[in-house]
Amino acid sequence: MPQLPEGAAYALIHHQSSNGVNSRLQIGNAVRFNTSPLNGTTVTNFIIASVSEYSTYSLLTLIPAGGTGTNNSSTSGATVVIEPYTAEITFQSSDYNVLLNNAPTGRPNNSNKFVADYISDQAIPVNYQAIMSGSAIPASTPDSNYTTLRIINPRYNGSENTSDNYNIPNTGSGSTTQASIDVYDTCIYEFDWMGGGYPEYVNGGTISLGNILIVNSENSVNVIQPSNPAYPFIVEANLSGYVSGSNASLAKSTEGTTIYPTPYAPGGKLGTQLSVVYDRTEIPALSTYYLPKAPLDFNPTNWALNYSNGTLVGTFVSMNTGSLGVTTTSEGFETTSSIRYLTVDMLSNITSSLGITNRWFISFYDNLGPVASGTLTQASQSAYIPPIEIISGSIISTTAYLHLDKSYNFTALNGSYPARGGFLIWSSPINSYRLIVSGSDSTSFSGIQNGAFTTQFPSPTITENFQTITKTYGSNKT
Repeated sequence: MPQLPEGAAYALIHHQSSNGVNSRLQIGNAVRFNTSPLNGTTVTNFIIASVSEYSTYSLLTLIPAGGTGTNNSSTSGATVVIEPYTAEITFQSSDYNVLLNNAPTGRPNNSNKFVADYISDQAIPVNYQAIMSGSAIPASTPDSNYTTLRIINPRYNGSENTSDNYNIPNTGSGSTTQASIDVYDTCIYEFDWMGGGYPEYVNGGTISLGNILIVNSENSVNVIQPSNPAYPFIVEANLSGYVSGSNASLAKSTEGTTIYPTPYAPGGKLGTQLSVVYDRTEIPALSTYYLPKAPLDFNPTNWALNYSNGTLVGTFVSMNTGSLGVTTTSEGFETTSSIRYLTVDMLSNITSSLGITNRWFISFYDNLGPVASGTLTQASQSAYIPPIEIISGSIISTTAYLHLDKSYNFTALNGSYPARGGFLIWSSPINSYRLIVSGSDSTSFSGIQNGAFTTQFPSPTITENFQTITKTYGSNKT
C-alpha cells in the first residue's frame, strides 16, 4: 500500500457486501470514516480526502479529522457501515428508514393462544402436549385481536342490516330493529301545487312536482327540470310509495317515503308530515265508475272481494248489472249517472289502457251513498285502506275479475268485505310527474300553492340553507 502523509490511511471497500448489498453508488456520498479497534475503545476519526474507483472495490484516502493520528498501512478486515446509507431498495440502518424500531414480530398472546407446530404432521401438531399443558410458545397474536371491537367487528362479528328500508326502522309489536344505514338525501323537491283527494282518497291528495334541486353545497346546486330524462329515475329512487307484495303485513304495509312540505307563501307552513303512497300518478277531478253501498238498480251481492291464491280479486258474478257512471251534482259532489254494464264496459276500458297510458285504482268505503258528500271513511279492517291499484282484469265464462295489487294483505278479509260499503274506480295518466300522498286529513293540504319539501333525512347543507338555496336556485320568490 502506498505511503501516506503522517496520520493518513487508506480504506479499501468492496462494492459487494457480504450480505449481497451493492455499496458502489453510496460510497461517493460518504464524508467521514471512523475506526475503532476490536479490543479497545479508542475511535479514530478520518475525513475522506478522495475516492478512487476500481472494478470490484473503492479506495478511500483518509486524513485524520484532528490533524494527528497513526499511519496504518497494515491489512485488516472490518464490518463497515456507511452513513447516510441510502441503498436503492433497502436502507435498514438509515435514520431515514420509516420502519426503523418497528416491532419485527407481533405481541405475544398472554392467555391461551399458542404456536402449533405442524412440521411433521398435518393433523396433529408435534407440540400437542405442550399446548395442552400451556407450556408451548405463545402465539404472536395478542388477546386484543379477539376482544377489541374495531378488530373483531370487521373480522368476526360482521354486520347485518336489520330493517327493511334505509333510514326507517321496522315497526310493530316487539320490534327492536334499527335503521340499516344512515343515508342523507341531497335533493330539495319543489312543487307547483298541492290538492286534496276527496272523495277518491279521504286521507290523502296529490302533489304536482316541479324542479328538483340537487344540492352539492350551498353554492353548487344542479336544477333538474321535469323534461330532463333523469327526472323520473330520481323520483322513483327517492320518493318511493307503499311496499307491495306478499311480505306486506296484514292490512297496512310498510309506509312510503316521509316528506315535509313547506309552502313558499309568506308565513307558509304546512305543519304536518305526509307519506308517499304512489309516485308518478295523481287523483283525478272525477272518478270513472261509481258503486254506492245500496244503489236502487244494483244488488250488492253480485260483487265480492276475495283473497285467492295470492291474488286479491274482485268478482262480478253477473254480466249485466250495474249503475257505475259518475257525474257531479249542482254542488260539485260526485254522484252516480246512467247505467253502464259492469263487465263489458268497465273491463274493456280498463284493460285497453292499463300499463300503457293509464294506471287504474279502486277506492273502498265503509258507507258510500249515492252522492259522495259529507263525512266519508275509507273501508277499514284494523287499519285504513288507501286506494289500491288494479294490475289486470279478465272475464272467464260469465264472471269478471279485477286483480288488485297486494299493497295490503287481505287474507283476513272474507266474502264481500269491504266492497259492500261501496267503491269508486278511477284512472291516472302514467306520465304525470305527481305524487299521491297520505295525511291525517286531505283538507289540511288542499289549495296550497307552490313550495318545496324534503324527505325525512335531508343533508345538513339543506337543513341549514333551505331558504337561501330555494331563493337562489329555486322558485321561492318570498
